[in-house]
Amino acid sequence: GSRFYFSLKVPTDAVRSVSEFSGLEGRRALVVGSDTITTTWIARQLCSWGAVTARTAIMGEAGGAHELVVLAPDAPDLAAPAHGPGPVVIRLTRSPETPAAPRLDRSLTLVLPVKPRSLYAAVRKLLELARRPTSQRPVPPAFSADFSARCPLRILLVEDNPVNAH
Repeated sequence: GSRFYFSLKVPTDAVRSVSEFSGLEGRRALVVGSDTITTTWIARQLCSWGAVTARTAIMGEAGGAHELVVLAPDAPDLAAPAHGPGPVVIRLTRSPETPAAPRLDRSLTLVLPVKPRSLYAAVRKLLELARRPTSQRPVPPAFSADFSARCPLRILLVEDNPVNAH
């Protein structure tokens, strides 16, 4: 098949890359596309940030559940998952004028060439979005109508500025 897995060790002298680009340790990522230069670079970047990264030319050959999918410009778009939220998706494009592909709820488009900092920011943003619960319970108010009866307080407010004292 055309599936490749990367396992890179970050050199100990690369303190900047470890401290500045961290937090992806153990996250599963898949890079899809036949453009080997682009997909290899993206896969190595993700791997250097700690993500468990696979690269494939054809989406159907990718096994396992991935939290993040990066689609090269030549890769076919993903269909919305039948059940569950599915992975977050980063689409790479060569031109900002490229017609918009059908959008998934949690996706971003980046224009090539993409800088490592921009890629990292997009990945972190999408993975944080994926971590949030889809439905949130309403937050009860901090104070109720009977708060003063339940918690009687005597407050003395002193102001030393004449403008604020009135």
